[in-house]
Amino acid sequence: MSAASAPRLILIEDSEDDAALVMRELAGGGIAAEYRRVATPAQLESALRDFRPDAVLSDYRVPGLDAPEALALVRALRPDLPFLCVSGTVGEEKIIELLRAGATDYVLKDRPARLPTSLRRALEQARERAERLRAQEELRASREQLLQAQKMEAVGRLAGGVAHDFNNILTTISGYAELLNAALPPDSPQREDVKEIIAASTRAAQLTRQLLAFGRRQVLEMRVLDLNEIVRGVSRMLTRVIGEDVSIELALASDLRRVRVDSGQMETVLMNLAVNARDAMPKGGHLRVATRLDGDFVELTFADDGIGMSAEVRARLFEPFFTTKEKGKGTGLGLSTAYGVVRQSGGTIDVESSPGAGATFRIRLPATDEEADSVPSGAPSPSADGRETVLVVEDEAPLRQLLLRALGELGYRVIAAAGAQEALASSAGATALDAAVVDVIMPELDGPSLVARLRKSRPELKVLFISGYADQARLPAPESGKSYPFLAKPFSTATLAAKLRETLDSKP
Repeated sequence: MSAASAPRLILIEDSEDDAALVMRELAGGGIAAEYRRVATPAQLESALRDFRPDAVLSDYRVPGLDAPEALALVRALRPDLPFLCVSGTVGEEKIIELLRAGATDYVLKDRPARLPTSLRRALEQARERAERLRAQEELRASREQLLQAQKMEAVGRLAGGVAHDFNNILTTISGYAELLNAALPPDSPQREDVKEIIAASTRAAQLTRQLLAFGRRQVLEMRVLDLNEIVRGVSRMLTRVIGEDVSIELALASDLRRVRVDSGQMETVLMNLAVNARDAMPKGGHLRVATRLDGDFVELTFADDGIGMSAEVRARLFEPFFTTKEKGKGTGLGLSTAYGVVRQSGGTIDVESSPGAGATFRIRLPATDEEADSVPSGAPSPSADGRETVLVVEDEAPLRQLLLRALGELGYRVIAAAGAQEALASSAGATALDAAVVDVIMPELDGPSLVARLRKSRPELKVLFISGYADQARLPAPESGKSYPFLAKPFSTATLAAKLRETLDSKP
């Protein structure tokens, strides 16, 4: 605080007259201050706590509270507070000891004209120290945020890579299990074993989808939608999810603009937040879901009055596999999934919470004024049987063999290639080629680059991309406003057959 802004002072004096003299001297030097006089340790401690002074001016000798004792108390409670001793001559040795103990300055009472200048300098130095500390704290907080963001990004890349490899394996496991199940007699006792394999693969696939969501490498079907409608749709299911002992309040803004999101994934985000809120309110409580328009952003808040969380928990809340639940009570992927979906949608998600004060999750999504898109009606899949010639390009040998067998059994003539060079050679030697099923990420040449070269000689070639994760930057730009057909691994052989048939039957 500068001298011009009327500082608040504590005066340690046993005489009101002496205190008045000090204040007149300051006023004469241009400092009009507010002050509180104290003369005991208890009064000093109370003033430091309640009066919130900008500086302390102390006589050296006050009965029951001399300057060294007062300085020790001030430094214990307010380490950076300016402390000036204003006293008569006490000896150079004691002055030096006091300054070494942390006093800011020492002004002799027989030289009072020096007091305003000394106080003004002490207040300015204190202000500069406070600004430096504030800047250092802001820098520290920024560094921590950067480190956290880098950590989350690194974990996301790792999660995406792991999910990619697992999805190749899971597609192979589930695919061969489906083929085996179809080949077994209806009364075979092995059918139940095969069904367990398929079920386990499905559960594992759900985990990898959550990892991909956190790593922002999943396929999102982005549409322009009203977020209020998504919230209303999910709210109908919330009572079953969180129980009747939690009351739900919807506060949805009537002036909300639309957002571009994947409806299904945003529903998953809301359900995960609801489950988190339920776990935070084991004895019941209140959940408030609200939307509002904030300039160019649509904001959604999920607020519960549960047990809250510590700063340490908040710092790790969106990390995959982090959970405060008992072992076996959760995967720790719910909130990390929400984090990934929101970030991949161009938004942000954060949380405000403290122990015993509940938690408020805040999601901000970019707003748009585009017309709302229609939601697909879920029309029946076309027939999966085929007679066309299909090029399958997949560098994972077990998965390539599975695709070759599954499509062959459906009537397709299949040409299998392990990479780009083999695919180009096979294409050049084939008399007819109707479609290509191409992995997006391969070691020699990625899928989109390969397709570009294939289409130089076969411009009408239909293409279905497959991948263990969606790297949108590596997918080609949409044709005529329509994106390329894409199938995320792991997928069932039935899903592959239906998607391929749909691709082949589409207009060129």
